Amino acid sequence: MACYILLGIRLTPNTFDRVKIPINSLDIIVEQLRREASKTTHLPRQFLELIYCGNILDDDATLRSCGIKEGVMVHVLRKKEKEMPIPDKTMTEAEIQELVLAFRTFTRHHSLRNALQVKCFVYTFKIDCYPL
Repeated sequence: MACYILLGIRLTPNTFDRVKIPINSLDIIVEQLRREASKTTHLPRQFLELIYCGNILDDDATLRSCGIKEGVMVHVLRKKEKEMPIPDKTMTEAEIQELVLAFRTFTRHHSLRNALQVKCFVYTFKIDCYPL
């Protein structure tokens, strides 16, 4: 029995298209629907996310097992690109000692301390290993 699914395609925040996709059965796997969405959007299927009722659809599941019925809308979104993690900068022992020395010097000189208070700057240094 031939039926159809609506694809709600939103590739950018300001665009939304509805496309009617004919399918042979609700027993096809999500991967086949993703291929159809890929043809429609002209994007590789690994960049697309299929969502139904707020759930991201697993490629190996059948449409029927996801609760999809004829005529419902499955949303197609572009997958969010993974952000590159910012590596933590580790300080050497010498850099930590230099920072501690600079902070001690800064806080011990009366004129430097007053300059901070006058300009309303607030500096917070948290060095657990080297308390002042």
